[in-house]
Amino acid sequence: MDLFIGLICCFVLHFADMEWKNVWSGDTASFSVEDQSLRLNAEKTVSSSSISTKSDAIISATWHLCGRMELNPSSSNYLAVYLASSSADAADSTLSGYYLLLGKSNDEIALWKSMGGTQKKLGASAKKRLNFSEVRYDIVVQTDSDGNWTVKSKINDDEDYSVDFIAYDNELETSSYFILNPHFSKTRTKNFVFDSISIKSDFVDNDPPYVSGVERNDSILTVLWSEKINVGSLSVAPDDAFEFLDGDERRSQFSIVKTELSGEYEISVSACDIRGNCSSDTTLKIYFSDDAKRGELILNEILFDVATGESEFVELYNMSEKWISAKSLSIATRKANGNLNYITPLSSDVNDAIPPHTYIILSRNVENVCAKYGCDDGAVLFNLPKMAALSNSGGNVVLLDKKDNVLDEFVYDPKTHSQFSAVDKGRSLERVSFDGDEWASASDECGGATPGRKNSASSSKGEEILCSQSFITADYPEIIIEYSLPKPDFKGTLLCFDKFGRQIGTLFDYQLLDREGVYKWDGTDGDGEMLTTGIYVLLFEAVSESGERIKKKLVCTIGER
Repeated sequence: MDLFIGLICCFVLHFADMEWKNVWSGDTASFSVEDQSLRLNAEKTVSSSSISTKSDAIISATWHLCGRMELNPSSSNYLAVYLASSSADAADSTLSGYYLLLGKSNDEIALWKSMGGTQKKLGASAKKRLNFSEVRYDIVVQTDSDGNWTVKSKINDDEDYSVDFIAYDNELETSSYFILNPHFSKTRTKNFVFDSISIKSDFVDNDPPYVSGVERNDSILTVLWSEKINVGSLSVAPDDAFEFLDGDERRSQFSIVKTELSGEYEISVSACDIRGNCSSDTTLKIYFSDDAKRGELILNEILFDVATGESEFVELYNMSEKWISAKSLSIATRKANGNLNYITPLSSDVNDAIPPHTYIILSRNVENVCAKYGCDDGAVLFNLPKMAALSNSGGNVVLLDKKDNVLDEFVYDPKTHSQFSAVDKGRSLERVSFDGDEWASASDECGGATPGRKNSASSSKGEEILCSQSFITADYPEIIIEYSLPKPDFKGTLLCFDKFGRQIGTLFDYQLLDREGVYKWDGTDGDGEMLTTGIYVLLFEAVSESGERIKKKLVCTIGER
């Protein structure tokens, strides 16, 4: 008998001179060597015998079994071959593994899984596949890295292999033993012969486990691992805040000892897999959030009138210094009678937390919103397919806590838009300042909306128009104009004149401006033609809805480039 065990053929063993007993253990006295084959030679007082040898083959493995049963298989006379097993004893009630049954029922070849006494059939050949007075078998079983099992065989006079079945299971990832386990009646104690067995695996695991996810439910923190781990190898720091509670091969649970934790918190975990590959310390950022109070989280922007194919959105802003639980928040509208309508939770996940001083975007299609207007990388995005559609004619947007108390509410109206806005569709209303209730139209400059970033209608500066870079040279290719307006809803123009006072270009014309902004001029006229060296005057003019006018002359120079 030739035996290949372990990773990519570890050794070869021949049945001769009793050498096989150095590798096999169990009921070895019930077997004897006969013409280089191993034959069952059991006492009539027993009904089964079992021998095992060490084998870790299970993933990307091939088992090749050749032998014969000098009988017609039955419920009393059949062969169990444990391809992969956690135990050396086939009778162990705690055994977990995969095994073939040749016979027993339906005269079939079947693949079974054992999980600590629970048995599940994974696949089987056609019935009567082994219905012969004597069965000579040549069986090949193959697994891949995804958990697919292929069983093919040649029985008796078959010239070619035929695929008996393909099954799928990847629950078990390790093996320690391979077992031969014939079952027999008193008259069949010598009728099982094993000619050759080879076991080969191309799978080599040198990769340590890694953290694939973290879950938190109230006071329990669960760390998810990429593969099965040795629970005894698990470590966590700091252990004064987290205490190991329970775990299995892929999940490790910790009790949160310090209940006063808040904000961002770091813990370090490490573990070894069941093959002895150990991870380095992995730092996990855990966010402990609080429920929002009125005034801490505000409505900051709303887009309610959009073109076909585009998406509405509501933007929130966390004004506080704390992390706020998204699970405790809902967005809603109101019916005409004042009752809340379409109450939509932001999240059901306790781990979803909103950092301090962060923008939050809510939309039925948040990806669509960001594709059109751009969203800052630091913004928190919530895709809410069941969020209420916002009426183009106006309505109420209501932010609620977990008890449906109102945290903030905005009564929006299309009449709030600037009279200077030629088109309101696709243009949002923005809060002018975080601590006020004034709203204004988003500017032309920003593209009509500012989801996830500073509102175009807001400013922390007073009125100011200046050239922060007033000349163009080879080293400085642009003139930079910075402006800040006293309030939103200004339309502005920027004209260019030569030193003789002749207008030679319009850089922008009567557009709805950001409250504060930066304009960069590359020294071309309104038609894109590069101007010659010399002195130029830029005239910045802006007018508000109320008729307030701002005019500023800026002198600049175009030098050699």
